[in-house]
Amino acid sequence: MPKLVLNNFTGGKAGSQFVGAANSYYNAQGLTADLELGRLIPGWNLNNISDSGSNTELDLIVSFAIDSLNQVAYGVSSGGKLHKITGLPSAPALVADATWAQTIGAGTDNHDAHSTFVGSHAIIWYEKSASLNMFLYSYNDNTDGDVGRCVLSSGALDDDWFSTLTGGAVLNKSFIHPLFVWKNDGRCYIGDGATIRYIYDDAGTTKASSNATVIPPGWEITSFFDAGNYLGICAWYKGSIEVPNQCAVFLWDGISAQAIDSKVIDDGKITASVVKNNIPYIFTGDKFNGLKTFDGQDILKFQDDSDTVYSVPANQNRVDTYSKGIVWMTASSSTVQINTYGALPRLSDKWEMPCVSIAATALGAIKLSGFTGSQDYILISYTDGSSVHQLKYFATGQIHTSGATLQTLYYSFPQRIKLNYIKLELLDNLASGDSFTVNIAGYDKATVALTAFGTMTFAADGAISSKVIRNKGQQFFDMFKLTVVWGSATDASLRQIIVDYNYVEDSE
Repeated sequence: MPKLVLNNFTGGKAGSQFVGAANSYYNAQGLTADLELGRLIPGWNLNNISDSGSNTELDLIVSFAIDSLNQVAYGVSSGGKLHKITGLPSAPALVADATWAQTIGAGTDNHDAHSTFVGSHAIIWYEKSASLNMFLYSYNDNTDGDVGRCVLSSGALDDDWFSTLTGGAVLNKSFIHPLFVWKNDGRCYIGDGATIRYIYDDAGTTKASSNATVIPPGWEITSFFDAGNYLGICAWYKGSIEVPNQCAVFLWDGISAQAIDSKVIDDGKITASVVKNNIPYIFTGDKFNGLKTFDGQDILKFQDDSDTVYSVPANQNRVDTYSKGIVWMTASSSTVQINTYGALPRLSDKWEMPCVSIAATALGAIKLSGFTGSQDYILISYTDGSSVHQLKYFATGQIHTSGATLQTLYYSFPQRIKLNYIKLELLDNLASGDSFTVNIAGYDKATVALTAFGTMTFAADGAISSKVIRNKGQQFFDMFKLTVVWGSATDASLRQIIVDYNYVEDSE
């Protein structure tokens, strides 16, 4: 009897439920294939740092900045609060003392008469004139926007810092304000609609450039990235009903009056950009939810085989790199979903996997906070289903036990088949509380709904590592797909799925 053996899902997510790359799957939740080749397992486990239920000072952090020298993280929130997190990477703790958390607009500067402070982006920048690293935070209020400065050694704030520098100005509250430090010149660049502003050292004095119009008017800068000898500028043109949205990447040398090259991308918006192993990755959304990379042969030539991803990060604060690739967080219905994209060891093909899925009502930010041994430690923030702000971290080697789901492609056959059994094989025996559920859906003249096929549970089957689930419904298919569901407390590794079948006579 012929058999279909499914034991490799490192091809990542397919763009269709009917056709995909070798070893791909159609959908998944809360799974990872990058802990060890040859197994599919729930990952990763979230660890609590703090929440607003126990610390009412904690607001929804929308951007993190990492002071790796002192192993400290800083965050700016949606409510205009500034937070400090010590003990990175493996024992982070939210600071709650006489200084932290701090509130934007609570001092004596030009914004104190304003209201509705909303954090935008955060970054660590070395201020040469002071010989100190500073925590910079951009924000908007009901009147305008600005970039504030926090002295790391003392926690002293200066909320109107950028606008009061020589050459500075307030920012436009209609736009987000991404921050980026470019290695080529050490400046801190600020996006302000179509205007690039920046902070720099001028012979020992910190100054600001308030108007670098290197891209056309009408665009909004959403992120920056390092393109080698050029500053990569990602922007979108909001357009109207008559003029569809469009997005583009511009390259600027930091000197010329205008960008020296540009490339329009066939999508509505660039939401984020990130560089891994000297390769820029560009997330685009609004139409296609795509992930594009440069091919390195031309200044702005993109690979033709750009990938379609589950969903894209809404802004630059929700994407980062880690040792094996890219990690980002998105909203999926009422959940936070943490996705990864990269190349598995000894494999050249890219893979994508949604490693964590948790209940949420609002997304915050994600940031690599450091690593120990072979584990990456990553900070995340979000608001859970109870509207409690959460601050958590995870290590990429930790297995979680919150359940997971795998949905295969549809598998088609040259003629009709009768399915005899499905065999699940694990790497280890089931433990107490472990369970797997197998569902099946097929096409047989008309679409067959997803229905239960069988289960493999510790409660019913004991400490087994494989089980044959026989077809009791005399089901016939021209094509079918499978869904395997890990139980809510199951962290067992799936090694392979074997489907045994017979060909039968085609019916009219």
